[in-house]
Amino acid sequence: MLFKNFFFDLIRNRESLGDTDNIRFYLLKSLKNKIIKTLQKDQKSLHQVTEITEPKFSSVYSHEEDLIERENRERNEQLLLKGLNELSPRLREILFYRFTCELDYPEICDIMSIRYDSARKMVFRALRTLREVLSASDIMLFFLLKSC
Repeated sequence: MLFKNFFFDLIRNRESLGDTDNIRFYLLKSLKNKIIKTLQKDQKSLHQVTEITEPKFSSVYSHEEDLIERENRERNEQLLLKGLNELSPRLREILFYRFTCELDYPEICDIMSIRYDSARKMVFRALRTLREVLSASDIMLFFLLKSC
């Protein structure tokens, strides 16, 4: 019910909301404030005198987990570089635009001066070549390490 009210309040008060360039931060901060206000209101209605402090946030940091994550990232980068080195410069370029820059196909077509169907075929061809170059075990390891 709290979440439903939170979003209703956002819609109801949309005219008075400030501008933001980070919507995720804005929503998290607003939700936290809504939870605190609701807890304070509930506490007042129960006629309790104790004051509500901010909710406790705890996180466990493990140096070992950080080290393992870094090693996994380095292994993934090595696997990816191994495959990319087998591609032509043009295929590497189109993969760069598609996955690193996250451009849509019409934007890629405009930059590379190619047709839409050519762009899609080139991306498909590049991904197929990557699958062929990387052994099945490398691909499996890449996705296993990526999910960790």
